[in-house]
Amino acid sequence: VGTASLFIAEKAAVQQHWLVSARGVGLIVGPMMTPRLISKMVWIGEIQLGAALILICKAVCVAGIPRTSSPAGLYLGFFLMGVAMSTLDTLGLYLVGRYVQKKGGMMLSFYDACYGIGGMLAPFITIAEPDFAWDVLAGIEMLLAMSLAGRRLLKGKPRDWKTKLRIEDGHASQGAVDGSGSPCCIAAVPQRVIRAGIAFTFISQI
Repeated sequence: VGTASLFIAEKAAVQQHWLVSARGVGLIVGPMMTPRLISKMVWIGEIQLGAALILICKAVCVAGIPRTSSPAGLYLGFFLMGVAMSTLDTLGLYLVGRYVQKKGGMMLSFYDACYGIGGMLAPFITIAEPDFAWDVLAGIEMLLAMSLAGRRLLKGKPRDWKTKLRIEDGHASQGAVDGSGSPCCIAAVPQRVIRAGIAFTFISQI
């Protein structure tokens, strides 16, 4: 995104750092805007369809950015892209912690490795085909969205999704919900874990 945004900034006569900052704001506020959405998706077992919908929204933003010349439209596109990215990232980490559990360390390492490989290859693709890089990204995201949605519609929900995801204090949930239909009585994440995660995220983005 950083490399591709340089071409967008030159084309639209805007400053690149404002575009990147708009995405950064989306990355910040995304997890604060969507926790109820993520909890609801997990609680009703519609993670695949929910993730597919978010991917489609992100793909629309990505495809629209190179076709927009308005600075306001570009800022909005980068902001919404950041919101979608942070929501997907939060959902992925949540699922690793809940579903994979004991193998979570291995899965997170694989997740970070894929992220790093993508970050390494993306600038080369952007430099080689700056006019089509955004479309390539949007196409990949649409394929992922269709794959997730198709799998959910054809095969249904995983048989053990309630046992794996509705967990309260280490035990499978028996269906306890609050007034809004969301899970209740879930153990809080230790504050030191939250502080460490925030610090790591801030340093890695600098």
